[in-house]
Amino acid sequence: MLPRSSNEEKQDKSGDVWKNAYEISMMNDSKFVIVNIDQGVGILKVKKSAKYMKIPEIKDKSFKDYINNFKPKLPIVNSDEALDFIFNK
Repeated sequence: MLPRSSNEEKQDKSGDVWKNAYEISMMNDSKFVIVNIDQGVGILKVKKSAKYMKIPEIKDKSFKDYINNFKPKLPIVNSDEALDFIFNK
């Protein structure tokens, strides 16, 4: 979910997962965090009314866009904060 370099962006199946993470973070009726371990581990809590909505404009965004515009908006937490997220409603 959190690519470390532009080289990772070019890998099949993992380079642009951050785009899905950003879309998930924008969902209503859900709570989402990315734990800052490995390349990012996402934890999602959804309500029945939650709806995933694609953001078409993000499709052609690059690693540079990710670093400059999207990564700062992602709900990235450390492992202690993730445990709080998991165990506290």
